[in-house]
Amino acid sequence: MQISLFAQINIIAIVIIGLVFCIAGYKFARFLLPVCGMIVIEVLLYFLVGGYLRQNELISALFYGGTAVASYVVLFFFLRLPAFFTGAVGAGFLSYLILIAFGLIDKPFAFPAFITVMIIIGLISFAYKRVGVIIATSLLGAGLAGSAGVFFALAPHADYAKQLGLIAGLDSVIRHNGYIFFAVFMVLAVLALIIQFKVTGLSQFLEERLKIAFQSRQKK
Repeated sequence: MQISLFAQINIIAIVIIGLVFCIAGYKFARFLLPVCGMIVIEVLLYFLVGGYLRQNELISALFYGGTAVASYVVLFFFLRLPAFFTGAVGAGFLSYLILIAFGLIDKPFAFPAFITVMIIIGLISFAYKRVGVIIATSLLGAGLAGSAGVFFALAPHADYAKQLGLIAGLDSVIRHNGYIFFAVFMVLAVLALIIQFKVTGLSQFLEERLKIAFQSRQKK
């Protein structure tokens, strides 16, 4: 399967973003969580109104750019909502890879189980407690970095996906190598949990700065 240079750059960027979530998801939660929420909102808008905007590229760019900035700003001040999105999407990665790896994706219970896990992890993250945010960012980061990284490594040798586009090719590569994707995901998720709980997840960057500023004022 051939991957264009533009797609390769995007895949590498996704890997980097995923690793940032894995390493410092809680540390920079106030800045990172709204990014996930913003992406979810933009995807929903694409499916809801995208058909009306495809004929005018300028209007489309202004609409999606404006809504992206607006949604990020709003979500920055309402962190429980982007925390829910982050947990739900991270759990979605986990559920999907489990179903694929163990051949359960076509079972009748697959979709209800998938949604249930997403909602449960999303609600745990919604509480915006340290443990929930670390779990959510670790799962999301492992899903992004692991899936993009394994796809980047395997896709050029995937003859079965030779004639497929990027999205269909990704699905095909995952379905043919489910155990590899799942194993890499789990290793990254466990490492991310250990790193955040032991090193980077002891405090949040913004809260730490505010605390220092408040203490400085008290001393004065």
